[in-house]
Amino acid sequence: LRFDNRALRVLPVDADATNSVRDPVADACFSRVKPTPVDKPCMVAASESALALLGLPLSEAAERADGAEYLSGNKLPDGADPVANCYCGYQFGYFSGQLGDGAAMTLGEVVNDAGERYELQLKGAGKTPYSRTADGRKVLRSSLREFLCSEAMHSLGVPTTRAGSVVTSDSTIVRDVFYTGRPEAEQCSVITRMAPTFLRFGSFEIFKAKDPTTGRAGPSPGNLDLLNRMVDYTCNAFFKDIVDSHAPKGLPLAFPEEDGLPGPKLAGTEAGATTVFEVYKEVLRRTARMVAKWQMVGWCHGVLNTDNMSILGLTLDYGPFAFMDRFDWDFICNTSDDSGRYTYRRQPEMCRWNCKQLGVAWSPAMPGVEWEAALETAFDDEFALAHLEGARAKLGLSADADGASGDAELFESLLDTMAATGADFTRTFRTLMDLGLPAEAAVGDDLSEAEAAAVERVAAALSASLASREDLLTAIRPRIEEERVNMLLQLAPMDSRLRPHIPLLEKEAEAWVSYNRETSLSPEAKAAENKERWLAWLRRFAIRLRGEAKAAAQSDRVESMRLANPKFVLRNYLCQVAIRAAEDGDFSEARRLLARVQDPFDLDKAIPSTIGDAGVELQKSGKVRGGNLVDMSDAPPAEAKSASAAAGAAAKGAGSCNVAAAASDAAMAPAFATSYDGMPPKWACKLRVSCSS
Repeated sequence: LRFDNRALRVLPVDADATNSVRDPVADACFSRVKPTPVDKPCMVAASESALALLGLPLSEAAERADGAEYLSGNKLPDGADPVANCYCGYQFGYFSGQLGDGAAMTLGEVVNDAGERYELQLKGAGKTPYSRTADGRKVLRSSLREFLCSEAMHSLGVPTTRAGSVVTSDSTIVRDVFYTGRPEAEQCSVITRMAPTFLRFGSFEIFKAKDPTTGRAGPSPGNLDLLNRMVDYTCNAFFKDIVDSHAPKGLPLAFPEEDGLPGPKLAGTEAGATTVFEVYKEVLRRTARMVAKWQMVGWCHGVLNTDNMSILGLTLDYGPFAFMDRFDWDFICNTSDDSGRYTYRRQPEMCRWNCKQLGVAWSPAMPGVEWEAALETAFDDEFALAHLEGARAKLGLSADADGASGDAELFESLLDTMAATGADFTRTFRTLMDLGLPAEAAVGDDLSEAEAAAVERVAAALSASLASREDLLTAIRPRIEEERVNMLLQLAPMDSRLRPHIPLLEKEAEAWVSYNRETSLSPEAKAAENKERWLAWLRRFAIRLRGEAKAAAQSDRVESMRLANPKFVLRNYLCQVAIRAAEDGDFSEARRLLARVQDPFDLDKAIPSTIGDAGVELQKSGKVRGGNLVDMSDAPPAEAKSASAAAGAAAKGAGSCNVAAAASDAAMAPAFATSYDGMPPKWACKLRVSCSS
């Protein structure tokens, strides 16, 4: 590997090199660290394409005898200079002060043969000055999830950091996964990940003064010289094209020539303010496009705090993420998200909120600039455009066809129909590929016989893969009891403590109206209603497709849909099978699943589409419910309630996260998962997957 650690030449490193936990780490962007060795590291899985970004062949990394030694941090390659990043963050809307890389270490910047530069990190390699009360370690389950999802998202075309490998070891650490007082020893594991930079929005919040709400400040409050230096570094290192096209000529250099980063001084100057603003707008546009991609694949991040937002618009820090099975506008993948701040529906809003906080942090670097207007012109407009483009691609629609002006509403009504009927997000879009362009089309709102037959056929296929009524009712049941909601709504106008929660209470009241209506329907009535909902939407879709018949052949349209709608995504239950097998020392399912999610659109027919025999047998044996999975439906009611409450409370304080699912069998679900694109198995509806690390 060829290291050129430019960031350490340009930005200040903490003078204290003791690697002791401390707060604050003042006037520094990095702290030098040293990985803590693990016993007998061994390779679990590696991504050939991710390692290639470093110019590292798979044979060098994964197959040589000491490859795991280097990828675990036991040995350091020549030129590595390990550091941890200092940053802050707004967590669930509240400023939390100094956070930093508590378990991640940047080994340095690797320059490949193409001249591309990537920061190489180890995650889980031991304590850093930012570990607080933790140990800097990661366990196999959380490491494997991040590794697999990084590569799955890349293969889906979603901007993301990459993961090169996951290594486990004989070293153990104790974790109380669900905070129930039953700690267990788990294997220390390390992943390698890479990105052009791991700078995040929170990196620029280390200069924040004392927050009036939380009373916390950044470790370097008011150090505007360092802020300007960081912004200049960001602009010149990662947005050079914007600097070249917008910066006035003749500005002084931001850094000495020997630092190896040519470019003008921009931040904090009137002459450079507009150029910094152009970079800020590009950050907003990239972030908007990123979250639009998330929405198009039904993926939720779970912890959209400012410390988890990449300055390059990359998906960063995989914790309580989830690809949705049954579509739900208000899907929450993080059980510590009590308020539903980071639901599927709210992800664009929260990314925008984070972009605003970045604007506040950067505002001293853009003197005289009215930067807030960019939230509408850059973020809102870019998101709307990217979301509509994604929606059209998923439905096989073109922007210049007849009826295209109503495509945004058509797509939203599709999602409403999916939510109301309990449709599977990924499988629904693949099924819609079967509604072809009409050979014989009627005129107006009436369908021809061919169109009507196609609509009936697709409606039947969709109805066959809906969630069971019991599962749907369990999922949509409001979290606060109806009597309590009504009582609190009556008291709220007169109680200053309750008044801020009126919107949440009103939403819960509306949810009870919907829930009560659903429970009043007989199974037959619900099935008939579901079918009518789908027939109504599919009729609209068939009429819209008439405009496409003039523009494209059916084969071309289906092929474009195939490349926009994955057949395989990294569902939580698939992860769970791979994790449990790996914890038992069998890495074959993890590697098999990696290959599958790296080809989400099923282009390579040689890649198996079925879970390995070991994975199926693991489910049948019941072992898949052990370790970091608890079947809450089998626990006594008091114990289940206690475990749930304890997990939520402890996770909130520790920054850990849990993914929960309804505790009921889906009537049409198989007993065991055998294929990567099948209906979720019955046991998947009972699991709680913890991402505490």
